[in-house]
Amino acid sequence: MHEEKSRQVFRKIWDKVAKPGLDGRKLIVIRNRADLEYHWWSGLVDEDKYSMQDWVAAFQDSLLPNGGYFVTEEQWMAKAEYHYAGPIDSPFDPMTIREGEWSEEALDDLVWNKLKPCVYFSKDDWGKIIAEVKKTLPKKNDRYVISHPLKQEWTTFVNTYSSPRRVLQLGVYQLRAQQKGQTGPLGPSPTSPAATGYAQGPASSRTIADRLSQLIGKRNT
Repeated sequence: MHEEKSRQVFRKIWDKVAKPGLDGRKLIVIRNRADLEYHWWSGLVDEDKYSMQDWVAAFQDSLLPNGGYFVTEEQWMAKAEYHYAGPIDSPFDPMTIREGEWSEEALDDLVWNKLKPCVYFSKDDWGKIIAEVKKTLPKKNDRYVISHPLKQEWTTFVNTYSSPRRVLQLGVYQLRAQQKGQTGPLGPSPTSPAATGYAQGPASSRTIADRLSQLIGKRNT
């Protein structure tokens, strides 16, 4: 069922995007690797199964000497297996987190099961980040205290370092809100730089995240 859904999605993309080349044969023209990376960051690809490197490598047969890509219909449709066709849940809103005291066990459950899926950090880097965060959190009766300003900080953080799945969730959420004539509480569309921190595209945001991870790593050495 998912396979057929994915083929339908890729067929629709082909029908909308493909244009005739110089020889009259239709092609999808991808300007460079950055555009391929954007496909991955947008949630088009199943990130749990395929890394961004896997997705880019799949287009090796379409690569041109100038770094662009000419993708034929057969080549494009072959990529349907990479598509994420699973459920798209509503994006988690950190502002809904309960304010007040939290045990360490409850806090760990929150940051790993609710916040971690929102961001694209590796398990190791996320563990380092949380270890640093815990050092700064206020405590009361040996329990961590979550405040309203902290929830605002976390909301900014997850929107800045959104995982591809969250970008997809936000996109669907915003589309539904627009169709209903509503402005969602999670902010602007994920395609807006203000929503995700992708001021110069996902690659730029990923570089910032890498630097943050390196900084945290140095602190822990």
